[in-house]
Amino acid sequence: MAGLALNVDQPSSVSKRIYLDWLQEKRTHLSLNGSCKSIARRTDHKWEDRLVLDGFSKFVEFLASGVDIHHRCVARHVYWSNHTDFGKSNEEINIQLIHDSAASWSTKTLMDFIESSNLVCVDVAQYSGESSTLVFNRQSSRRYFARFCIITVPVGVLKGLDRRSAIHFHPCLPSRKRLAIDRLGIPKLGAETHNKVN
Repeated sequence: MAGLALNVDQPSSVSKRIYLDWLQEKRTHLSLNGSCKSIARRTDHKWEDRLVLDGFSKFVEFLASGVDIHHRCVARHVYWSNHTDFGKSNEEINIQLIHDSAASWSTKTLMDFIESSNLVCVDVAQYSGESSTLVFNRQSSRRYFARFCIITVPVGVLKGLDRRSAIHFHPCLPSRKRLAIDRLGIPKLGAETHNKVN
């Protein structure tokens, strides 16, 4: 593996083509059938698990075309259902109407809605204007609803090492996932980290 990241012939052009074809197939499938709210448990093809050599931006740009992306938002709570009903995936739900009324919902009302609607909800705090200061008051926080979402965070945030940046999942993630997260990366707040490939 040593030096592989510097080898311009790896992955091979055939491997890249197979991977891009698979990625296009997956993207088409998701656009037609939607996605279930779940956490990846395995990879079905050896090319699904790859070291990204040219940076993640091209990968993300490819996946993000035509997708609604929100910047300057910090996820505080993720409400999701661990009971997915694929029969509801074709129902039309007026998400804008939900956005307008959901800010005042209690956690119980919100969870009941999530279970019945087959949606995920992300409660966010937003940066104010151009400053780097987060706005935490209730008026500036927002709830976003979608069939599925992708939230990118550093491992320390995912682990909740600093309560100010921790993301709370409702219901809690399955114990296997929490254990895997606990085993990742930074062991404690303030620990030194190094980027490396084994």
